[in-house]
Amino acid sequence: MDGVPRLVAPYSLFELLGQEAASAKQHDKRRKAGAKQQQDSRRKGTAWGEGYAALVEEDKLFVRVLAHTDRSRAAHDLGTQTNAVTQTFRDAFCKIWGHIPGHDRQSLLTYWKGPQEPGLFSDLPPTPRPRPLIQILDARPWSPSYQISHKFGNVLDFPVSLVAGQSHRLAFQIARTLAQALRYATRAHWRLVNQLIERPLDRWERQQRARVTDTARNKKLDILEAEYLRAYESEMAQIIRRWGLEELAPAIGDTDKEREKNEE
Repeated sequence: MDGVPRLVAPYSLFELLGQEAASAKQHDKRRKAGAKQQQDSRRKGTAWGEGYAALVEEDKLFVRVLAHTDRSRAAHDLGTQTNAVTQTFRDAFCKIWGHIPGHDRQSLLTYWKGPQEPGLFSDLPPTPRPRPLIQILDARPWSPSYQISHKFGNVLDFPVSLVAGQSHRLAFQIARTLAQALRYATRAHWRLVNQLIERPLDRWERQQRARVTDTARNKKLDILEAEYLRAYESEMAQIIRRWGLEELAPAIGDTDKEREKNEE
């Protein structure tokens, strides 16, 4: 009758043990499947391998960490450290990337993904690498003179001492490095070099004729380079202001003497 529970014969001991074993096996299978799904999710978009983590997936920007702050630690601890460093860098990078106007972001992406000068990566291993190649490295302690940008803005090497140890400076240095890359992308770098160094030096040498000496030429070059650096810093400041990030510089006490000279 409805509402009256039916009596079910009790399971034998062997049946109960068999059911428990099957249940445990199924649970272990689901646990492993879940772990694999999480791992696959973390690797989504990182077709370059396990060493790379996505920075901005939709723009195919990646970073890899080649630094361990304490090599004596167990592999699990090193993995935890690497994840923490990656997350710190990703948070700062995405914050800056989100401030960059769309046309500037597109200029950078077109430059990085487009044809490169012959031999630009000739000294890199033949293994394919993402462009730009963004890395966090074991390196000497960061200072304002540390060179982050290489290969005309196509290789960006951030020291772990900056990422993990000076987070108050990290966002500004990322912004500054991307501004430098933009100047390569728009050829503003070469226009300024040509305008303030190459053409003035060529005119001066023609005026001097046979009277040019190495000492005089070096002295003239020092004057031209000083003028170039002033104009360069002015252009960099304009980019940072256009991106709405000018408040970052005074927050870290950045001065003209501290600013790194990151040009090739």
